[in-house]
Amino acid sequence: MAKFEVREVFRLPSRREFVLAGRITEGELKAGMSALVWLDSHAFWDLRVKSVEYIDRISVGESLTGLVIAEQDANDAETCSELCPTGTVIEVKNAA
Repeated sequence: MAKFEVREVFRLPSRREFVLAGRITEGELKAGMSALVWLDSHAFWDLRVKSVEYIDRISVGESLTGLVIAEQDANDAETCSELCPTGTVIEVKNAA
């Protein structure tokens, strides 16, 4: 299991994907893992990580890790952004 602090969520419309950008706070991340975004205190949204990419923001001197997720709907990124405001820490587990 790993933990990931979400800093930003954005969409890659040409690839039909969205990205959870942030920092790994615990463990290691790899493609095929499941990012668990809590919907409420009893249910979560299981997002399969398609790939892990690195984002260098030279202008602000920051490097982030991006969890790339295939979108099912064009609103997935917006919904995920509402569920994961900046600073939200989510669990990322090996897929069952």
